[in-house]
Amino acid sequence: MGVDRICGGGRHLVSFVTASDETVGRVSALWMAEHLKGRGRIVLLCGMENASPCSIRLRAARRVFITFPEIEIVDIHFTDWLAERGYRFMMRCLSSGFVPDGVWCDSGLQGIGSLNAFRDKGFRRGTIPPHTGGEMNLMYKIAATEKVPLCGLDYPPAMGAISFQVALDILFGRQVPRIVEANSEIIVTRGHETKSVRADVHAEKKVYWNRADDHVHAAGRLRGWPASRAARKP
Repeated sequence: MGVDRICGGGRHLVSFVTASDETVGRVSALWMAEHLKGRGRIVLLCGMENASPCSIRLRAARRVFITFPEIEIVDIHFTDWLAERGYRFMMRCLSSGFVPDGVWCDSGLQGIGSLNAFRDKGFRRGTIPPHTGGEMNLMYKIAATEKVPLCGLDYPPAMGAISFQVALDILFGRQVPRIVEANSEIIVTRGHETKSVRADVHAEKKVYWNRADDHVHAAGRLRGWPASRAARKP
């Protein structure tokens, strides 16, 4: 079975446990385009170029942006989901005098680096352009404290627990779905919902102020999965 990403062609997979990368890319891009009222120069900070979550999210986002002819994608940069690479790229942009109208990130991992670059360049509270990317507690902390418009879709690490349940079912000879999807929450900062993208939870309520910056928000329950499987017999 596979978790998070498909290796090879997937022909030998019994089951693939994931959250919808297409949804992550499409919804976050739609929010960005609508927040900018269909006009602006943006950069795309992606994860790892050859990883399936990255390529699926990027492809879905570009399909959305192409429907907004006055949205210009100035650059697409791969960061390997590292905050320091997101930081270095954005520092180069800002040092050259280019301030993007929006920063689309396929994850909060590199999004944290971008936000910190704006802060280190002296951008005041409420002046950092809109970002996308969730999952990381620090991403939500910065968005809330610096008043950054943000849309994030959490890619839930709860998939690990779900995959363990699926693996046990396989070992006991039970039928399992070919693809098992965990739900992703839509997180938007208060006051920044758009016509098409509404928040499941506001970022200000999502953040854990008493937890570490690198805390990952493990949200998401398997669609249609019982709350407890302990009573099931093999």
